[in-house]
Amino acid sequence: MATFTGLAGTVLGPLTTSWVAPTFCTVHMLPCSTCSEGFRGQTCVIGTDGRASEQDHTGCWPPTTARAGTPEHPFVGWGFYSPGTECPTGYTAACTARYGRNPEWNIQFDLHESETALGCCPTGFECTNRNGNTCIQIAATQTDDIVVVQTGTCSGTDLTNIQLATFPDEITVIVTQTDDGDTATETRIARREITLLAPMIQINYQSSDMTPTETVRPSTGSSSTRDIPETTIPETNETGQREPGDSDTTATSGISGDTIGIIVGVTVGGLLALAGVAWLVWRRRGRRRASKPPAHEHHASPIDAYESKYRQDTSTWIPPAEMAGHHDPVELPGSLRVNGG
Repeated sequence: MATFTGLAGTVLGPLTTSWVAPTFCTVHMLPCSTCSEGFRGQTCVIGTDGRASEQDHTGCWPPTTARAGTPEHPFVGWGFYSPGTECPTGYTAACTARYGRNPEWNIQFDLHESETALGCCPTGFECTNRNGNTCIQIAATQTDDIVVVQTGTCSGTDLTNIQLATFPDEITVIVTQTDDGDTATETRIARREITLLAPMIQINYQSSDMTPTETVRPSTGSSSTRDIPETTIPETNETGQREPGDSDTTATSGISGDTIGIIVGVTVGGLLALAGVAWLVWRRRGRRRASKPPAHEHHASPIDAYESKYRQDTSTWIPPAEMAGHHDPVELPGSLRVNGG
């Protein structure tokens, strides 16, 4: 089997909500009754030779955009979902790859800076690269691992013989031997190990794809045998990128307590100084007014009051005073001539 790595990959679309695959996608199709490999995520078709065969089916993948196109069988990993924040129902995050770090499997598609990829596999499966991103589960006799899955076979375009099967199991095999030109057949009972394969749903995300309290979830209502790695989401700027100098740990931001204390102290000190200056000015003016000699009393005439009232500088205007109501008569000299009106 070939291993594919270092590829750009196809963005299949976003995957941020729960998705449930059709029931037939969970059936492992065995090409024959004694075959040791079973594939899921396939459908039955009639090949060019007129025989029924299994073929990868796009309906067993979460919805894709029109830009993703339709791949040819076999899909060999096909592509990835971005932004992706939730594995399909019944799947769990089986492996992780982060940009700039060693991935947990031979990742098929290259990552961009600050990007993280999760390989979503059916519960109990592991990540591998077998003709591209693939999920694998092996029921081996050496480890006594017992696997119970649904299996089926193709009859034309119909999926038939659907049943629960337990692996490893015992099968009847026919062994053919040739000795000196003579051919003999023999029937034996053999214990069969089986390798189960499933499509890997790869989801990629960056910290900017999620809110600060959001984490990537394996699926809705599914049991997980592997916890999703916890990811500390750093604070980002308006473009969603990490600010220069940020570390992988959660950092504090804003003005420190010492700086706030300095600002408050300077402000209070300035206000106190300003109040002191104002008090000194007020006190000096009071002393000047107290030391100024009293002005002589002056009775202004109505004309003086009029002119003073309408001068441009009205700040020195003195209000008119009432004239005395009685004056002693004054005798005029005899030589003074008075003209009558």
